Amino acid sequence: MKDGLGVELTKRQIQVIREHKESYSFKELTEMTGVTRSVLFRVCNGDRKRVSKVTYARLANTLYHFDNSYKAKSELEAVNRVSELREDMGLTPQQLAEQSGIGIKLIRSIENQYNEPSSATWQKLADFFGVWVGYLVGATDRKVR
Repeated sequence: MKDGLGVELTKRQIQVIREHKESYSFKELTEMTGVTRSVLFRVCNGDRKRVSKVTYARLANTLYHFDNSYKAKSELEAVNRVSELREDMGLTPQQLAEQSGIGIKLIRSIENQYNEPSSATWQKLADFFGVWVGYLVGATDRKVR
């Protein structure tokens, strides 16, 4: 790709791709995003920091928190599944807070999507429910490993 074309990835965006790589194989990431294995591999290894606009859009549409400002018309809104999983277990928000060790105010704000919890909190909830963080935040339908 020629300099000046495409989109320069930020360190945070590269980190998001690397974090997904910890949970998925390159084959699975390719299927999920529609981005070639070669591009994903080179980005993860730091050999590539610029991608085409089409590749950028695919990553933004499929990887949770890749780009909070990106809004494509075809984008599916990421909706967290905390309340859905909590209700499936027959728990109230208060019971979830007590059993998970997460404060009730934070549980309510997560369920209502008022604030974005830390990655450690997402992981704590995912461990509690026995699901992937990606499933919990609505980024994938793949529930468990």
